[in-house]
Amino acid sequence: MLLPERGFHRASERERASWKQFVDTGRNGFRIARGSAALGAIMLMVFFTGIASEGFDRLFANHLNDNLGFPVTLPPV
Repeated sequence: MLLPERGFHRASERERASWKQFVDTGRNGFRIARGSAALGAIMLMVFFTGIASEGFDRLFANHLNDNLGFPVTLPPV
């Protein structure tokens, strides 16, 4: 079973440089956010929310294991 790709054009070597494209996208985003106070504030809120939630994300599995435990019917592995 073949699925033909009509209209496909291979990306140029410059467009295939993923790290370069990643950095360029980040720079363009920060440049746009710097021009708008609202976007800058939103970016800061998202950044600090991500930092604050990291501890909860890492400790939640331990919380479930320590406080709820496993059912007695399942043997330990």
